[in-house]
Amino acid sequence: MIHRTDDELRKLAVDIVDGHVFTSDMCPNTHDVGNVFMVLQLGGLSKMKEDDIKEIGLFYEYNEKAMPYRRVNGMPIFFSAQILSKEDCKRAQVFVDQYKEMKSNFFVEPKV
Repeated sequence: MIHRTDDELRKLAVDIVDGHVFTSDMCPNTHDVGNVFMVLQLGGLSKMKEDDIKEIGLFYEYNEKAMPYRRVNGMPIFFSAQILSKEDCKRAQVFVDQYKEMKSNFFVEPKV
Protein backbone atom coordinates (compact mmCIF):
# COMPACT_ATOMS: atom_id res chain seq x y z
CA MET A 1 0.00 0.00 0.00
CA ILE A 2 1.26 3.47 -0.87
CA HIS A 3 1.89 5.76 2.08
CA ARG A 4 1.33 9.50 1.78
CA THR A 5 3.88 12.17 2.56
CA ASP A 6 3.28 14.65 5.38
CA ASP A 7 2.63 17.38 2.80
CA GLU A 8 0.00 15.22 1.08
CA LEU A 9 -1.66 14.46 4.41
CA ARG A 10 -1.61 18.14 5.43
CA LYS A 11 -3.36 19.11 2.19
CA LEU A 12 -5.89 16.32 2.66
CA ALA A 13 -6.52 17.44 6.25
CA VAL A 14 -7.18 21.01 5.12
CA ASP A 15 -9.50 19.78 2.36
CA ILE A 16 -11.41 17.51 4.76
CA VAL A 17 -11.90 20.22 7.37
CA ASP A 18 -12.88 22.76 4.70
CA GLY A 19 -15.52 20.38 3.29
CA HIS A 20 -13.92 19.54 -0.06
CA VAL A 21 -13.55 15.81 0.67
CA PHE A 22 -16.05 13.11 1.57
CA THR A 23 -14.70 10.17 3.59
CA SER A 24 -16.04 6.76 4.47
CA ASP A 25 -16.05 7.89 8.12
CA MET A 26 -18.80 10.35 7.17
CA CYS A 27 -21.16 7.47 6.33
CA PRO A 28 -23.52 6.86 9.26
CA ASN A 29 -23.57 3.10 8.57
CA THR A 30 -20.79 0.89 7.27
CA HIS A 31 -23.12 -0.61 4.65
CA ASP A 32 -23.47 2.87 3.12
CA VAL A 33 -19.78 2.95 2.17
CA GLY A 34 -20.34 0.73 -0.87
CA ASN A 35 -23.33 2.82 -1.93
CA VAL A 36 -21.31 6.02 -1.77
CA PHE A 37 -18.11 4.62 -3.27
CA MET A 38 -19.67 2.52 -6.04
CA VAL A 39 -16.29 1.33 -7.28
CA LEU A 40 -16.13 -0.89 -4.19
CA GLN A 41 -19.32 -2.69 -5.22
CA LEU A 42 -17.97 -3.06 -8.74
CA GLY A 43 -14.88 -5.01 -7.66
CA GLY A 44 -12.54 -2.11 -7.08
CA LEU A 45 -10.58 -4.05 -4.47
CA SER A 46 -10.50 -7.36 -6.31
CA LYS A 47 -6.88 -6.99 -7.48
CA MET A 48 -5.53 -5.89 -4.11
CA LYS A 49 -3.60 -8.27 -1.91
CA GLU A 50 -5.41 -9.42 1.21
CA ASP A 51 -2.68 -7.94 3.43
CA ASP A 52 -3.17 -4.55 1.75
CA ILE A 53 -6.95 -4.75 2.20
CA LYS A 54 -6.43 -5.34 5.92
CA GLU A 55 -4.39 -2.12 6.06
CA ILE A 56 -7.16 0.08 4.63
CA GLY A 57 -8.10 2.76 7.09
CA LEU A 58 -10.31 5.05 5.03
CA PHE A 59 -11.84 5.62 1.62
CA TYR A 60 -12.17 9.19 0.42
CA GLU A 61 -12.78 11.28 -2.66
CA TYR A 62 -12.98 14.94 -3.58
CA ASN A 63 -16.56 16.23 -3.77
CA GLU A 64 -15.95 17.61 -7.25
CA LYS A 65 -15.76 14.00 -8.48
CA ALA A 66 -19.24 13.11 -7.20
CA MET A 67 -21.92 12.14 -9.70
CA PRO A 68 -24.00 15.22 -10.50
CA TYR A 69 -27.61 15.15 -9.34
CA ARG A 70 -27.14 11.74 -7.68
CA ARG A 71 -27.24 11.09 -3.94
CA VAL A 72 -27.91 8.14 -1.66
CA ASN A 73 -29.42 8.94 1.73
CA GLY A 74 -28.22 12.52 1.31
CA MET A 75 -24.63 11.45 0.60
CA PRO A 76 -22.72 11.87 -2.66
CA ILE A 77 -22.04 8.98 -5.03
CA PHE A 78 -18.58 8.41 -6.47
CA PHE A 79 -17.37 6.00 -9.13
CA SER A 80 -13.85 6.39 -7.78
CA ALA A 81 -12.23 6.20 -4.37
CA GLN A 82 -8.86 6.97 -2.90
CA ILE A 83 -7.47 4.94 -0.02
CA LEU A 84 -5.60 5.84 3.15
CA SER A 85 -3.82 3.19 5.16
CA LYS A 86 -4.54 2.83 8.87
CA GLU A 87 -1.13 4.35 9.61
CA ASP A 88 -1.77 7.34 7.32
CA CYS A 89 -5.19 7.84 8.92
CA LYS A 90 -3.55 8.28 12.31
CA ARG A 91 -1.04 10.74 10.87
CA ALA A 92 -3.75 12.63 8.97
CA GLN A 93 -5.90 12.90 12.11
CA VAL A 94 -3.08 14.81 13.83
CA PHE A 95 -3.07 17.32 10.95
CA VAL A 96 -6.89 17.55 10.99
CA ASP A 97 -6.85 18.31 14.72
CA GLN A 98 -4.06 20.90 14.29
CA TYR A 99 -5.88 22.64 11.46
CA LYS A 100 -9.20 22.69 13.34
CA GLU A 101 -7.47 24.24 16.33
CA MET A 102 -5.71 26.79 14.14
CA LYS A 103 -9.00 27.79 12.52
CA SER A 104 -10.83 28.07 15.83
CA ASN A 105 -8.04 30.20 17.31
CA PHE A 106 -7.92 32.48 14.28
CA PHE A 107 -11.20 34.17 15.18
CA VAL A 108 -10.44 34.56 18.89
CA GLU A 109 -9.94 38.16 19.91
CA PRO A 110 -6.34 38.74 20.95
CA LYS A 111 -5.77 39.56 24.61
CA VAL A 112 -4.19 42.96 24.91
